[in-house]
Amino acid sequence: MQHASHHSKRPFTPLAEEPQTGTPQLTVVCNREAIIEGCAGVLHYDDTAVSLNCENVILTLSGFSLQLNQLSNGLLNVSGRLQNISFSEI
Repeated sequence: MQHASHHSKRPFTPLAEEPQTGTPQLTVVCNREAIIEGCAGVLHYDDTAVSLNCENVILTLSGFSLQLNQLSNGLLNVSGRLQNISFSEI
C-alpha cells in the first residue's frame, strides 16, 4: 500500500537572475571548496586565508589547511576547511 505524500511538488524557482557575463561568481560546496570565477588577482594567500580582487569587491575566504589552485585564466579553486567568507568594497 502506498502512502500519499503530504508534500506537493513545486516547480523550481531561481532566487536570482543569472549573473551577467563578466560578473565575478562564487560557488561554495559545503565548507570544503569554493570556486571563484572572474577574479582579477590574488592579494593574499596562506593556509589560513585567501584574499582575491573581484572587480569592486575584495573576497576573503578564511579557514585552515587552505589550498589555492588556478584552474584556468580567471577561474580559481580554494579547498580546505572554509570557516568564513567576507566581502569588502574597494
